[in-house]
Amino acid sequence: MTQEAKEQAWEERLWTLSDEAWERIAELFPRANGKKGFEQEIPSRHVFEAVLYRMRLGCPWRDLPPAYGYWHAIYMRWQRWVEAGVPERVAAAVQKQKLTSGELDLALVLLDSTVVRAHQHAAGARKKRGPQALGRSRGGFGSKLHLAAVSEKGGVIAAAVSPGQCGDAPVAAALLEKVCELEAVKTVCADRAYDSDAIRAQIKAAGKRAAIPPMKGRKRQYRYGKKTTYRQRNRIERLVNRLKQFRAIATRYEKLKDMFLALVSTALIVFNL
Repeated sequence: MTQEAKEQAWEERLWTLSDEAWERIAELFPRANGKKGFEQEIPSRHVFEAVLYRMRLGCPWRDLPPAYGYWHAIYMRWQRWVEAGVPERVAAAVQKQKLTSGELDLALVLLDSTVVRAHQHAAGARKKRGPQALGRSRGGFGSKLHLAAVSEKGGVIAAAVSPGQCGDAPVAAALLEKVCELEAVKTVCADRAYDSDAIRAQIKAAGKRAAIPPMKGRKRQYRYGKKTTYRQRNRIERLVNRLKQFRAIATRYEKLKDMFLALVSTALIVFNL
């Protein structure tokens, strides 16, 4: 393909990230490897936008438009990024910018989870390649995405993926470890699925307040700010809705847990730009 054809194909790409947005994150991606004087065959921006395109449509890697470059080269670059933790690192850096500017308020942290049905192609990975976090529940074959967030605009403090049959409370302990490390956090809000003595004790030990409605069968009924704090839970529900606008997040096609979490981080990068 000639240079003119490449430029024309790039102008016809289907997912366009603004130049201003790309400039904010360009330096956060790894630079080209290899001999000096040699440029990358496919620029990092092409790879990032190709991943966004695939996330939006949920198509196989082989079906990527030629405008982005050879699909296998894009996939291998993306795999190296995931192994190096690049998407999570970029998402954290962009979110830190918003925290510094005061756009995100950490006073109230919201916990929630959502079921992600898995496509049949998500099964079958070899165990030695890494954890898969897939399982069967009443809803079928899939996973659960757990989030600790402060805003529907992408302010996620911690995220985790578990098998579909896993409950919310067992995973919450790992999320709360990151949440409780932040001094700015004053209150942790969640629904009844997180009502356990262990979770309440962990929040109290960190000097935070728990806004969690108690189970109806509890002898002791806790106050949780039903008409004030608890109403703010709609923020994390809206965040889940935004994430699931990406078809590759609404339905899991990735075989490995880390590959799927990297897509969530990529979506958060876009939300925070």
